[in-house]
Amino acid sequence: ASRWAPDADPAEMEDLFPAAASQMNSLALREFIDAFQRLNEDERSLLLMVAVGGFSYEDAAGVLDVPIGTVRSRLSRARGHLRELLGDGEAARLIAAYSEPQAASL
Repeated sequence: ASRWAPDADPAEMEDLFPAAASQMNSLALREFIDAFQRLNEDERSLLLMVAVGGFSYEDAAGVLDVPIGTVRSRLSRARGHLRELLGDGEAARLIAAYSEPQAASL
């Protein structure tokens, strides 16, 4: 399967989330980035593809050469893993408060 991943340095992740950066304080953003980096490569790549890159599920399925149902399942697991890693921290609270529909895309 093909992989899609930005060339961004993890230390520059703030640049990938400008709207979140303006809403979150530095500590919460750091918590989010730390949790995001703990996801496995496939989870990070898929979340970046869809949530940041704006890929549709269909486009992501094409890039990964998998059925769309597989993309949906993997995204659901990746989102759940990210929520688990964020726990009850400030980042989790700010993401939930920022916008429930937008948080669902993560």
